Amino acid sequence: MIQFIRSEEQIDDHFQLLAKRAKAFWNWDQNPIMQIEIRPAKSKRTVDQNALFWVWMEQLSAYFTQNGRRLSKEDAHDLMCHNFLGYEDKTVGQTQIRKMRTTSKLRVGEFQQFLDEIDAWAADKGCLLVMPAEADYERRKKRSKA
Repeated sequence: MIQFIRSEEQIDDHFQLLAKRAKAFWNWDQNPIMQIEIRPAKSKRTVDQNALFWVWMEQLSAYFTQNGRRLSKEDAHDLMCHNFLGYEDKTVGQTQIRKMRTTSKLRVGEFQQFLDEIDAWAADKGCLLVMPAEADYERRKKRSKA
């Protein structure tokens, strides 16, 4: 359950509601530990981050294709997710499946780290990715080093 609290006055109400729901619905016999996480609400990746990511996927596609390895931008996307985001196990009905994590649920900071990893990986392969000076990515990178 995710609760968004927008004022100090809402804190007590939300914690009381959470306590009632936890007591009513939590099966302590099957799940003896409950994790409650409180963190600042942050948005998912930015439009600018996503746009830069797809520019980079096109660049990687062109670079590897011209060097004899056919790679579509969608394949580049999958390769980057495989390399840097990994997989998660998920239960569908009674079946356990292993699913590759994708970028759609990454938060701004997570996506920034993902882009950093792609940039370093590509440079290691000899592909220097476009880095527009006005890009949100570059501003965030400078801020994180300050």
